[in-house]
Amino acid sequence: MLVIILCSSLITAILTALQLYRDYRNELTAIQERLQQVGSSVSAGLSEDVWVLNTRGIKDQLNGIVNLPDIVYCEVITNSGRSYRAGIEEAEHKRITFSTELFHRFQPDYLLGYLEIDATKQAARHYIIDKLVWVLLSEGIKIFVFSFIILLIVSRMITRHLNRLAGYAESVRLQQLDTPLT
Repeated sequence: MLVIILCSSLITAILTALQLYRDYRNELTAIQERLQQVGSSVSAGLSEDVWVLNTRGIKDQLNGIVNLPDIVYCEVITNSGRSYRAGIEEAEHKRITFSTELFHRFQPDYLLGYLEIDATKQAARHYIIDKLVWVLLSEGIKIFVFSFIILLIVSRMITRHLNRLAGYAESVRLQQLDTPLT
């Protein structure tokens, strides 16, 4: 019985770890795709603001970007060296970064600067932790319910008959070998 529980638990733990790793990678990929979408949707407007030196417009767009889900920091660095920032920069291992170049709309080969957008991995981690708790609880309950059912079946179908055989064997005497098992 203990072997069944241990084997089931080990297999469940391995499969859960693989599933959670895959889900975490998928979450990070989804965040990266959102960053690319944001970058491509704001780059034209930011390029225009950088071209005309509209500081207020640049700051407003950066603040709007930082207000999006999972995004914690963004920065525009112009080719003249000016830098505009919004949000709080996180440690490198806690973020996903997307960078793109900003070009002039009518002169596509004229580089105006760079846009960098950082998103936190925190939401992906919370999602995975929530899923881990749910999977461990549900799988743990399932393992113990099935183990109890197996124990019940073994008890009803096998152990009961073995106990009857053992009782009969104890009651048999050499003088009563012809007594049938009932």
